[in-house]
Amino acid sequence: MAAPPSAPRGRRHQHHRSVSSSPPALNPNDLVDNLLATLDRAGPPSLCKSQLWSIFEATKSRVAPSLKVWSFDELYQFRGYLAEAVFNAKIQGPMSTATLDQFLGEIARIVRERDGAQLQDYLVIEPPYRELYNKMIVEIRQSFPKGREDALEAKCSALLPEVRDGVDGASWTAFIKFIVQYFCFLKDVNIDNLLDTYNLLSELLHLGIVILPTVISYSRTLSRLAIGLDKQPGLIAHLTQQSTDEGGARETLPERAANILRQAFVTCLNDRSGAPSGISNGKPDGKRSGIYTIANLCLKILFQCRKTRNAEQIFANIYNQSPPLSIYSRAERVTYLYYLGRFLFQNNHFYRAQLALQQAYDDCHAPSLRQRRLILIYLIASNMILGRFP
Repeated sequence: MAAPPSAPRGRRHQHHRSVSSSPPALNPNDLVDNLLATLDRAGPPSLCKSQLWSIFEATKSRVAPSLKVWSFDELYQFRGYLAEAVFNAKIQGPMSTATLDQFLGEIARIVRERDGAQLQDYLVIEPPYRELYNKMIVEIRQSFPKGREDALEAKCSALLPEVRDGVDGASWTAFIKFIVQYFCFLKDVNIDNLLDTYNLLSELLHLGIVILPTVISYSRTLSRLAIGLDKQPGLIAHLTQQSTDEGGARETLPERAANILRQAFVTCLNDRSGAPSGISNGKPDGKRSGIYTIANLCLKILFQCRKTRNAEQIFANIYNQSPPLSIYSRAERVTYLYYLGRFLFQNNHFYRAQLALQQAYDDCHAPSLRQRRLILIYLIASNMILGRFP
């Protein structure tokens, strides 16, 4: 009997290649999602996806908080803990929000006492979070997943009666929206994704000017994020939709951050809640105490991204409306005069630049060698242009 004809060489080679090829890589989130769906089918009642992921995050923070990416073996070992947590959630029903309720009770007390510094201590945004915050985040994720912000706002309104009904006759309705946005930030933020963190924090700061110390703290974080992203353009290279300014040039991410801070700066500058002069007992009064802190953060961003022409309005507003610079802290004075001197130098006002920089240098502490060196670079250059050699 004749032997069967052999397969063509090309087809045999193609078959061998398809057998030996490796399977496509799986997304770790898909592995977890499939496992959660399998555990959920074990018995009624069925849990929604947001509840299952909240249970996963809570169990992970308890059992394996440092693990970033899951392999098959690690998920298999973790399965027992997760199955127990899903089973308990089905027996106990919806998660209690006791920690969230306790937190809102403390916020209500702080509002009654009008303690801005303590409010700043409570409304933390940078990890690592204390255990109280981790529990609260899990509760918010399970009880108020995406799409249930109205229910979260209703709870905040119910547990913050002083804010809802007004404090000393003043309406604080914006504060409730701020607290809701703060909880959404905690719930959704991924600190490993700088761009998402920047966007969430930007939304939070739009509402945050009602509480000055907290706004200043958040502004410092936003400033660091904006400058960090500007130094790593690869992280934002995929952005295609960018707003434009009047000249048609694209607005950079740091510029957006500066514009957000500029709104806070204008609010501080226009505050009339305190003394008419903005001074009380020789110190800046009310929100005006934050004028130079926020202005300096805004200037830092603008000089970092080389958009110094946008700083002109800040200097003009301060010149026309701000209380005297002398009543503010030494650090705020030195920083502001340094940026003012640099701005004047870049615009060829060398004599005025020398005056501002010399005052900044004289007020700068002797141990601050780095700051004094930065000032001297422009101070010496200004003096040399004026014919004054060191």
